[in-house]
Amino acid sequence: VDMGGVYGVQVYPDVQMFPSGKYMCNIMWSCSPDNVDELIATAEAEIAKLKSEGPSSDNILKIQETQRRQRETDLEENSWWLSALSQYYMAGEDPLQILDYGSYVDGVTPEMVQQTANSFFNSGQRIQIVMYPEGT
Repeated sequence: VDMGGVYGVQVYPDVQMFPSGKYMCNIMWSCSPDNVDELIATAEAEIAKLKSEGPSSDNILKIQETQRRQRETDLEENSWWLSALSQYYMAGEDPLQILDYGSYVDGVTPEMVQQTANSFFNSGQRIQIVMYPEGT
């Protein structure tokens, strides 16, 4: 959705296995205080649409390409390797799975994303925080 009045949108999904399994998805943006309610409603509508219709095939292709490019950059960074190898070690998984990343990315379908959205976006476990500038 392309809307005016938003200074930037950030979406941070996070899945953690340790110390116990949990997941979260943070959606953040900056905007004029006058736009807060409209933008919250828009974000909620987009999540509902993702759950009911799933993403478009075009969006999946764009995301897959972004993931491939990011992985190329990651593979050149020692800090990424340290983090990745540590995660595989802690999970007791074979680190050679790192080499299968391309096939995982290629295997993502709109239906998979829709199923995941329906599993993970649970409105009963949502926290909404709005920070207003001083004096509003």
